[in-house]
Amino acid sequence: MTNKPYFEYKKSPIVISVIVAIINELPGLSATLRSLRDKCHYQVEVIIIYSDISIANNIKQILKYHKLNSTSKIEHLTKSTVYDAYNLGIKISSGTHLIFLGSYDLLLLDQIPLIEKNKSYVMRSFLPFRNKIHPLHVNKTMALVFNNCHQSIIYAKEDLVSNLFNSNYPILADFDVNIKLLLLRKFTFMMNVIAIHQDYTGLSKTIYDKKFWNDYPKILSSNGLNFLQKRFTLILKDLFNLAVKLKHNISS
Repeated sequence: MTNKPYFEYKKSPIVISVIVAIINELPGLSATLRSLRDKCHYQVEVIIIYSDISIANNIKQILKYHKLNSTSKIEHLTKSTVYDAYNLGIKISSGTHLIFLGSYDLLLLDQIPLIEKNKSYVMRSFLPFRNKIHPLHVNKTMALVFNNCHQSIIYAKEDLVSNLFNSNYPILADFDVNIKLLLLRKFTFMMNVIAIHQDYTGLSKTIYDKKFWNDYPKILSSNGLNFLQKRFTLILKDLFNLAVKLKHNISS
């Protein structure tokens, strides 16, 4: 790859804000930013929210190295969850669309297809540890049980401004929002692979979001599912959890 700017300006009104939340993972941040140098159909804005004040100058140097300093915003947020950071990114973003990444997540800008203003898109991601493409949960019932990864969702900003992440859910606040948008029929599903990220690693795979799962039946009801729909969804979730436990017991 040559040292060209990571996007080409077009006359399209679409601007994608890439919001990256980190604590102090500078090598991971550099890897993520390196992926944002690819060409894209649209103008791209980079927003970095960090919690360790000591790395502010390092972030600026990394942005300068990747030639992204002129199109980026940096904000410090103390004692926050990742979803507090993402909510701040939503509020300060200038884009028509938003995508959320963490350290070491890679965005394949050149694989993002033509998208429309005011539409949110669920696409796919590649999981290198498992050497497979993450399944795309298109069916409504499946999408209510299995969360689509935020690394491969391009949200229309207007859909999130009115549905900010609930930071009371430390791991699955995105699932909460995705359920709302799914049932509001806000998502367009596409088969494009637009991200590479590690699955079964990091915070989301080491902490069980007990509060979210306790609230899960209420979340389904509050978003319009009737009793039978909710009951079927909960049974399917329980069957999946049982299958995972059985598989774990057999393999151990």
